Amino acid sequence: MAEASVASSSCDDEEENREIDTSWSDLPSDLLSLILSNLAAADVFAFKAVCKSWKQVIPPPLPLSPSPNSLFFASPSLICCLKSDSTKMFHPLHNKFYHVMGTLPQESVLHCSKYGWLLMNWGRGSHPCFIDPFRRIRFRLPSCNHNFLTMSFFSRPSSLNWTIVGIVECEDFGTNVIATLKSGEKSWRICQCETRRYFRVSCPPVLFQGMYYFLDIKGKVGILDPEHIENGWKIFDSLKCRLRRFVRKRFMVRVDEQLVAVFVTHAERKVRVMKLNLLSMVWEPLQDLGDNTLYLSSSGSFARAALTKSMANTIYFPMFFENSGVFYSLKTGKYHSLDGKFCCRNSYGLTEREFGTWVQPTAKKELGKRRIVNPPPPDHDLKIYWN
Repeated sequence: MAEASVASSSCDDEEENREIDTSWSDLPSDLLSLILSNLAAADVFAFKAVCKSWKQVIPPPLPLSPSPNSLFFASPSLICCLKSDSTKMFHPLHNKFYHVMGTLPQESVLHCSKYGWLLMNWGRGSHPCFIDPFRRIRFRLPSCNHNFLTMSFFSRPSSLNWTIVGIVECEDFGTNVIATLKSGEKSWRICQCETRRYFRVSCPPVLFQGMYYFLDIKGKVGILDPEHIENGWKIFDSLKCRLRRFVRKRFMVRVDEQLVAVFVTHAERKVRVMKLNLLSMVWEPLQDLGDNTLYLSSSGSFARAALTKSMANTIYFPMFFENSGVFYSLKTGKYHSLDGKFCCRNSYGLTEREFGTWVQPTAKKELGKRRIVNPPPPDHDLKIYWN
């Protein structure tokens, strides 16, 4: 019995020693590969820095397109509307491209993206239309014989209570032409608003506290009452004169209960983030976005809670370093590529997708492949197209 007890104790000691000798590098490669496939691109570098064996782990091959019910599908992506190639989707979590649609017709114009939908003109002389690029759903809107500086829509196209607001190009210095369309209407409403001040809209409007807010090329803010559009807008000189001369691009988004503008300068492409003081109607510096991430493009901009800790307090532009996505960090004041090969205070050396727009997919499990919840009214032409 004593010998058996000693033998049992010896076995326990050997088992304990074996457990102590086991390290993280001994984890099965299949398990490590699965872990790696679920990490954001910015966290992959930390994963590969753990040890040599982890650095050599190869993630499983990515599907042609993320599953509609996956976390990756539901997070923001960049739709790259290429006119000479198939339309692609860039996913910052994976730092990869996917194919989502076929080639766009020539002279297609993308106006705005929201709620996972695109508002665009599909080809030369076509009607405006709503398109869901992920479920490949399209329905046409009434024709409008005007060229738009910018357009936006409020509420999902499937909700039956959406509204489109567009600013029409106009050569008259003192006139602004505003076009609106509501669900169920068969024609656009055109309203001419006289103004004594030059106001040229630079990005899609934002609905904030029941009013439409517009940002012009000089940083001025225009406010339009949805119930009294014929009265025109109130215009405020909201940006300091010193900065407005150097602004190259402008974006405006709602972040929590604030209106935030991002200005990118001509020289060195420096980024200035500001919030609107609603009492003085002046843009004030904003140093920190907290746990938010901004996704900015000319036709689609929005703020979202950061998906990972490394994505907090950052801004994603439609920019790339080689084939890697790029973000701007407010903490470091620098542009960073997702693969870690680029880090600089200016964006020289980066390429920009002019026809790229950020979009937030809205996957719903109850949506079948050929169904849409709350379809548009019969007088609209609903088309479902497949590649």
